[in-house]
Amino acid sequence: MKLVAGALTIMLASVVTASAASAAPAEPEGSLVGSAGGKLPKSFGPLGGDPVRFTVDAKGPAGGGGGTFHVVHTKPDGTAHAEFSGKVDCLIAAHGQAVMTGIVEREALPGLPPGSTIIGKRIGLSVADQGRRGDRIGWSWATGGFEQSTLRCTSTVPFFTTTHGDYKIRSTF
Repeated sequence: MKLVAGALTIMLASVVTASAASAAPAEPEGSLVGSAGGKLPKSFGPLGGDPVRFTVDAKGPAGGGGGTFHVVHTKPDGTAHAEFSGKVDCLIAAHGQAVMTGIVEREALPGLPPGSTIIGKRIGLSVADQGRRGDRIGWSWATGGFEQSTLRCTSTVPFFTTTHGDYKIRSTF
């Protein structure tokens, strides 16, 4: 009788473990892909009216992921102010919104003081996908500058409405 009870206990434990393993949800996946921008508002002081563009190709599991980003900021006459790009190190996407962070690997900063560098800094971008036009985006250095890296997987709220381009956000959340 003890042998039968022991065998039943082992079988029941195996069934419960197998059920729990098969019921475990798949890790959420997400993507943020696109390129959009517009002219900075007057609230940006002397940078008001400058065209900016943010290009992102990020995919992967929530809190992970990979891909690339590219930021271009020009003056109204087309001269370069700042351009940089790098690799995505975190993506979180859900319900039409996404936050990604990445490490700057390449830069051209003619509009910043000589000797300035942001290579190795972590930046953050946030996007609210509003459909074909008028997505919203936020960027970490708008409030904190480049003095310090932003924390992984964080950025500002999407405060800037784009006037050209489009982002697509997909998620399994």
